[in-house]
Amino acid sequence: MRRFPQPDPDDVEKEMIYCFGCGRRVAVAVEEKMAVYCDELCWHKEQLIALDVATRDRAFNYLITHLGLSVSAVSAAFDISRARINQVLARGNDSYLAIGRKDL
Repeated sequence: MRRFPQPDPDDVEKEMIYCFGCGRRVAVAVEEKMAVYCDELCWHKEQLIALDVATRDRAFNYLITHLGLSVSAVSAAFDISRARINQVLARGNDSYLAIGRKDL
């Protein structure tokens, strides 16, 4: 079996890895990983959308589709871009808790 040359541990710069949920120090590694969580609770907390954001998104939908306000008027009232409001309208408001959940 062929063994590839390994770098000397003293020559490699180590980086701390922190939990993406709570920020605790999890490990030390040579290269930083994309997303590391210390336990399942931190992963689940990261998946939930804040209730105020969900309420705001439902308000966008109600004001535009039911009351007939323009996207520009709602954008000015909430100080949010028209593009973001159009994204919320395209997504719909039935699945706002499922949006943004990542596979474990």
